[in-house]
Amino acid sequence: MVPFDFCANPIFERLRRACEWRAESLNRWVLAKGNRLPPGWFSHLRWPLRKPWQRSALRVVSRGGGIGDELIALSVLAEIKKRNPAGHLTYLSRFPELFAGMTCFDTLEPYSPEAARTAITLLYEPKSRGTIASQLAACVGLEMPPAAPPLPTVTPSPELAAKVAALPRPRVIIQPLASRWAPVKNWPRSSWEQLIRQLTPRATVIEVGTEPAFSGTDFGPNFVSFASGTSIGDFLWLLGQGDVFIGPVSGGMHVAAGHGLPLIIIYGGYEHPQGFAYPRTTAFYRAVSCAPCWLTTDCPVGHICMQQIAPEEVFAAVVRELGA
Repeated sequence: MVPFDFCANPIFERLRRACEWRAESLNRWVLAKGNRLPPGWFSHLRWPLRKPWQRSALRVVSRGGGIGDELIALSVLAEIKKRNPAGHLTYLSRFPELFAGMTCFDTLEPYSPEAARTAITLLYEPKSRGTIASQLAACVGLEMPPAAPPLPTVTPSPELAAKVAALPRPRVIIQPLASRWAPVKNWPRSSWEQLIRQLTPRATVIEVGTEPAFSGTDFGPNFVSFASGTSIGDFLWLLGQGDVFIGPVSGGMHVAAGHGLPLIIIYGGYEHPQGFAYPRTTAFYRAVSCAPCWLTTDCPVGHICMQQIAPEEVFAAVVRELGA
């Protein structure tokens, strides 16, 4: 008689996934409630004795799959290694080739759903109190101050390095488009175009991102687009070659913060600026009635929050930073 493989049964697999989903939902609910408590209380109530970050061995994974999510998680890992240098810290990453050789963890493993089941998931709850990084840190019982993410050491392609070296300063890095996950993060194209035309007489404007936002538009010789034409490593390096960064909440924002650039972030009403506490940040947020919305669909009210942010305001902020 052939033994019955219970684990291979599709009904069992559906049940297991349902339990995992319920467990994560409960974890997110606990995190959201815990973040309403005074600092430190949540961690002490959840782990009254030894906290996860104090263990001799710890495996962690970021729930978010974007480069920005994983960079924020790296800031938590760096704090863990700082406080528990003897502990063996393993990071499950979707970008193992990019993060190889960093010192904020001991072992780097490629991400897979199976491997993630044995790791603590760093996650955050939208609209919760505190920064995103502090919420991730709370998942391992850690309290930490706001910190820019550590960045891997990358070497750009020779062609890119030569092109950037020929660009005069000051250089303003812009990332007009956020990920397709949340189109409501994007400032209107007409506003971007007006801002660029104000900036190019004063600075070199460099566009970055996964796709160009202004195909067919001529802004003159002081506008250069590297959108869609770079690797992730080149993208990380390129953000460090500017003097100011402008964009929505995105991976570029976190990379620019890691490089120490002044940040001009166009939040609109998607999320509140309190979620990030990077230094030298000028935040353009509009507290309209539906903000923060955290929508992943098109805006049903005509993007009123973004419409209220004038290019002249953003231009004045850039001028102040370049002067500083």
